Amino acid sequence: MPGKKLEAEVAGGLYESEDPYTQQQLRMDYADRLKRIKSGVDTYWLSQPLEVAVGHKHSLYVEGGDKSIRYGIDLNYQANPGVMKKSTRDRFGVGFLLSYNLNNKLLFRNKLTVDKVNSKESPYGSFRDYATVNPYERIYDDNGKLIESYATHVATTARYLNPLYEASLNHKNETAYTSWTDNFDFDWFINDHFRLKARVTYSERTDKQEQFTDPRSGKYNEYDYQVGDGVLKKGEAYSMWQKSSDLEMNAVFSYNQMFGNHFVNAVIGANMQESRYENESYSVLGFPAGNMDYISFGNAYKDQVPSGEEGLSRLAGAFLNVNYTYNNIYMLDFSGRLDGSSKFGNDKRYAPFGSLGIGWNIHNESFWEACKGVMSRFKVSANIGSLGKASFEPYEAQDVYNYYRGQWYAGGLGAIMNTLGNTDLQWEKTETFDINLETGFLNDLITVNASYYLKRTKDLVSSITLPLSSGFESYRDNLGELENKGFEISARAYLLRKNDAVVNVFGSMAHNKNIIKKISNSLESYNKKVDDEQDNYKPGWGEDLETAKPLVQFKEGQSTTAIYAVRSLGINPMNGKELFYDLDGNLTYEWSAANKVVCGDTEPKVSGSFGANADWKGFNLNVSFLYQLGGQVYNQTLVDRVEDADLTRNVDERVLKGRWQKPGDHTFFKDIASEDRTEVTSRFVQDENVLEFKSLSLSYSFPQKWIKKMYMERMKLTFQMEDIFRISTVKRERGLDYPFARTFNFGLQVQF
Repeated sequence: MPGKKLEAEVAGGLYESEDPYTQQQLRMDYADRLKRIKSGVDTYWLSQPLEVAVGHKHSLYVEGGDKSIRYGIDLNYQANPGVMKKSTRDRFGVGFLLSYNLNNKLLFRNKLTVDKVNSKESPYGSFRDYATVNPYERIYDDNGKLIESYATHVATTARYLNPLYEASLNHKNETAYTSWTDNFDFDWFINDHFRLKARVTYSERTDKQEQFTDPRSGKYNEYDYQVGDGVLKKGEAYSMWQKSSDLEMNAVFSYNQMFGNHFVNAVIGANMQESRYENESYSVLGFPAGNMDYISFGNAYKDQVPSGEEGLSRLAGAFLNVNYTYNNIYMLDFSGRLDGSSKFGNDKRYAPFGSLGIGWNIHNESFWEACKGVMSRFKVSANIGSLGKASFEPYEAQDVYNYYRGQWYAGGLGAIMNTLGNTDLQWEKTETFDINLETGFLNDLITVNASYYLKRTKDLVSSITLPLSSGFESYRDNLGELENKGFEISARAYLLRKNDAVVNVFGSMAHNKNIIKKISNSLESYNKKVDDEQDNYKPGWGEDLETAKPLVQFKEGQSTTAIYAVRSLGINPMNGKELFYDLDGNLTYEWSAANKVVCGDTEPKVSGSFGANADWKGFNLNVSFLYQLGGQVYNQTLVDRVEDADLTRNVDERVLKGRWQKPGDHTFFKDIASEDRTEVTSRFVQDENVLEFKSLSLSYSFPQKWIKKMYMERMKLTFQMEDIFRISTVKRERGLDYPFARTFNFGLQVQF
């Protein structure tokens, strides 16, 4: 409601000034806005960029051949328009399958798939732009022409653009990629006991992105673009090209045999991976007109010259797995592998990993026969082992130099050291232990599985901050130890199990707790840097005030998902200011990072899913829900949209109804006239319990006696919905940059 918005501006002091001339201008601005409101201007901006989108998807698969040679062709096409007007994502794919089977002894199989995807972002920009335009602003002027921008608000020097005018220009943001993947499989059944399998997979992908900002955009109405060289910088084009490829090869030799009640299975193998990428990009400024968007019309490079980079990483490993079973009762598993990665330093590239497991099928013991009528399945198992991780960019452990393209020297280009390597960087290792229980009751009418796990990660790989005097911002190192422990439980029960009708319900529950066991000096320095930044924050010249957000910190004995904030007593009803507790429990109006404590944890106490599945005479119904209980979140929406909201833009109505305005007001939010930044406070740490209706699917398979008359083998109608509703104890925004949308899918599947 525009009247309420104007009222909030008045309460926030936007139309008050001690300077007589400025006060007169403020009154005129207020009168102009009030006049518009009284004339009936009430623009619902949120509906302007949206539409109901209808997409479609088609696929066709044809196969043929005989027992020895089989072939198949797969075609698919999907048009997926977005709910933001003129946003699209179209996909086309084709696949070829060829296989050869020699007497069920030797099998060759090759599958090639090619995909082409084209995407266009909406010219209407970000949905956020429409959420912040004031409702008393008009879309068109008195002549029916789109208004380019709105008069500068009295409390700021910023210009506010009409996002619908921007949408009418020749802005462009398009991406496309073409990818192809070839899988070649070799499978040799040497005899009843020996088997050799091998696979080679090669994939390649080429990405392109093109962006263009029309020189008529309102962003170029600023003074810097009206004088001097700024006139030649209107309009901008950006182009990016990237090519990446992945090669994976593995070979596995297996042996299995029964010796009476003894069964042995052994596997030995090796694998290799190689990943490459290269890209180049550039931005060009200065275009004469909006319809002259080809890159060659630009006046100059934005960053002197184009930029680009490349990366290459390789991983190789060998492994051995041995499984032993006695009489399908006792089980013993062993696995060991050696992996090497080029991402690490020369002396730390290889690392061994392994695991050992035992199992006991109690339900197959002779003494359990009397119990099988009630408990039809009872298995316990335990595993202990180790895993490795190398999830960072290829050259982060090596010294990397950038060519200094700004100047040429007599001998050519110079180079600047850009990344400080770490030859001692080693694999991140996780030691694991788990105990598992599998049970079934009443001939598996009810099944319940449970597991408990303990994982300790050592030599955590992370970036650490370096002093500016070093010439580098950060480098990679092994920084500490982290422990995760928890349990998982899942259950399924058949309420009805007959030939033509089956109804079952299922559910799961999981709990995890992580604790930092050890941190390095580097992480302690990082924690201090976080505190210093929060204590000494000041917006740069011409920058908007950036709202405070809780930052990740690492402290021994605490969780990596802990929320650090200063404890708050709330808002003083006499002056509208927030009262904080220091570490000694004393009250103060001064916020200090030194007083931060753990005020919550985003990791829920328990989370899981539940649902039901039903089949009856060709009909199938499946519903699934997700839930989480016991966690906390920092409600950034209340900070951004209410407490630190920019009153010159459209804001949440709670700014007027919920913020302090006069002595005696008992409110959750501070003084509406305050321009101070709200620091991280326990006031916005809230308990979050969530229930989501995640998906619903309904299908009908036509009876064989009907479809045989139409020369079909199978015909099925499907309907599916996702993200049907979400109930949470915390109210916050979702889908502000791109609106949240619900999808309904109808399908027809036919097989001849």
